[in-house]
Parts: sequence; C-alpha cells; structure tokens
Amino acid sequence: MGVVFAGSREHEEADTVEIACLSTDGTPDACSTLLGAVCQAAGAAGYRRLVVRLGSDDAVGGRR
Repeated sequence: MGVVFAGSREHEEADTVEIACLSTDGTPDACSTLLGAVCQAAGAAGYRRLVVRLGSDDAVGGRR
C-alpha cells in the first residue's frame, strides 16, 4: 500500500496540516486512500485545512 507523513508546523497557521511525504507501491487508488485517511484524521483532530507541498526534486508519478 503506502505511507504518508503529515503534521503541522508551529510557524504555520494553527488549523493547517501539511503532507510532507507520500509514497505507495503502485497499488491502484492508494494515494487517494491515504489522502482520504489523513483528511479524516485531521478533521477529527480539529484541523480545517490540508496542504501538499512537493519540492522541485520530488518525482510526480508512479513507479512500477
């Protein structure tokens, strides 16, 4: 399946969760499933906003 690292930064807005890393093994819909789980958990914890920041050297796309 995959893994996602999410958290909040002290210097950012208090109601915002940031996705720092998301990686999957290529399972269909794995990214959507992980993002949905993060959204649900963040909402339950009182966060209202989710941001995803990809660095310029991050690959976008899947490997098979």
